[in-house]
Amino acid sequence: MADIVTDPKRPGELFIPELNRVIRITKTREGTYYDTVEFASGVQTKGDEKILYRDFTNKFSQHTNIARNGKLPNNVEMAVYRTGIMVLQATANTPAVPRDVLKAAYGLVFFFQINDRVIVDSYPLYILPTGFGVAGMTNENNTGLATIGVPSAAASPQLFQPQPLFTGDDLDAKITVKENAWITGGSTMPNFTNAVYTTHHIYGVIKQAVGG
Repeated sequence: MADIVTDPKRPGELFIPELNRVIRITKTREGTYYDTVEFASGVQTKGDEKILYRDFTNKFSQHTNIARNGKLPNNVEMAVYRTGIMVLQATANTPAVPRDVLKAAYGLVFFFQINDRVIVDSYPLYILPTGFGVAGMTNENNTGLATIGVPSAAASPQLFQPQPLFTGDDLDAKITVKENAWITGGSTMPNFTNAVYTTHHIYGVIKQAVGG
């Protein structure tokens, strides 16, 4: 029997000459890919956009697990079942201010597409719970907890149809500040006490080539 042929440029693929057949060996798991962007403290600027999956400078796994510009890691494909946004409840040693979480949830808008397939068409953040986060109560002065939805997978709506996502596909995701000019009285723009950090999650079944 002829030897099985492997190609280092195509991890997980084995070519069997006698059968003239390629066999793919993969491992499958549930999981999420994510990235985080920052909105500085203070009054926000109308139309300001933060682009996800583009700038990974000094980010580590608590804030992103993507390293390729706008793409999944090499040799990975995914069936996307859920997608959502969370405002981080703490960053380093600084807890989020609950009113900032609420201002972000109702004052920021999220858009997400894969290649030219629109998955989320400019929805306010409160519509897009991830099902992640921390819930509870505190008696500390001047503190509190606020989340987009509750920390439960059941709180994160599933997509009507799972969306395929491949290594070479383009991830186009952005969060935009919108004004509230139609509202009478008060400031029309969100004014954050502290910097606000928002994380987008792409959750589903991940298939990766063995050795990839």
